[in-house]
Amino acid sequence: MDSICSFKDTKEGSICCIGTSMGGTSVLTKAYEDKRVAMVIAISTLHDVDSILNTNFKFPSSGWFVKRVMGKGKNRASFKMAAKYYLKSDLEYNENRVYLIHGKQDSIFPPDATFELNKKQSKIPEEHALLLEDCGHGLDNQKILLLGVVLKWILNNEKMNLS
Repeated sequence: MDSICSFKDTKEGSICCIGTSMGGTSVLTKAYEDKRVAMVIAISTLHDVDSILNTNFKFPSSGWFVKRVMGKGKNRASFKMAAKYYLKSDLEYNENRVYLIHGKQDSIFPPDATFELNKKQSKIPEEHALLLEDCGHGLDNQKILLLGVVLKWILNNEKMNLS
């Protein structure tokens, strides 16, 4: 972040961070709490490790494999690096700051154990939480739709101070 902020053409308070999967977790933790960041967009993002460990996955599946890997983690402190421990339950703070996107068919981070919990905790409006039908963890063939949605939100968001 320091490097990005050092550029002369970077407006302070007009940075938008976008992350997918564990990158989305970084966005909803460290970037979210950085005052230089105006907005965060989290795509297919974890809420907390325990919600995944408590999910019943079919064998064999991507989610089953991820759950086994996470379950073997010896450093429980690293489990605290999740949105659950960073997101404020504050609509006013989050309304124009947080946007969530997830695939309804995500078998790695199922929406009911991730997306719905992030949405509920952050108290963002429904129009800032997009759950895509017929999409998995990688959001399949929806990249163009995502680009349009993200650009529209960024350009229309007063926090970006683009004028």
